[in-house]
Amino acid sequence: LNDFSVEFSDKRIVFQNFIESDPFLQDKLELIYHEYQLKSLGYKLAIKGLMSEAVAYMARNYALRLMSEKESRRREKQMDLLNTAISYIKVHYSENISLKQLADAACLSESRFSHLFTETFSASPMNYLNEVRVKKARNLLRSGEYRVSVAALLSGFSDLNNFRRQYRKVYSEVPSSTLK
Repeated sequence: LNDFSVEFSDKRIVFQNFIESDPFLQDKLELIYHEYQLKSLGYKLAIKGLMSEAVAYMARNYALRLMSEKESRRREKQMDLLNTAISYIKVHYSENISLKQLADAACLSESRFSHLFTETFSASPMNYLNEVRVKKARNLLRSGEYRVSVAALLSGFSDLNNFRRQYRKVYSEVPSSTLK
């Protein structure tokens, strides 16, 4: 979900966080994979060249903007704060987590945290949390060891109807269709 960037001298190019299927890039990735698989003489150099072509192509076709060094450092600090909250979610997803707890983990006010998180990940913190929970529940359901209600509870959902609604939102299907 994040934008990604590449650094050139004192500037950083920020790319769109979603690049649709692009034949040129697909071709370059396939060639890189092929070179890596064969590992013929000079394969590392060939991979570097193909990567350079891909980055140049993305810069010309998908770059959102150039960031100054100052802006780049500010963005890295913000990402460090948000990564703290993401780590908190990964550890405590099954618990009752509030926006305040996430904001505190990132050392930000609730409003600043919510704004920064949504701007960065294109999802509100609570929507992100629900998506993490739904993915955890899906893994439990796929194991075949848990019923829907148990998987929901283990994943942090106390309301089964809300779990079903969130699951359908993420996967466009009902949780029981995932059962083994």
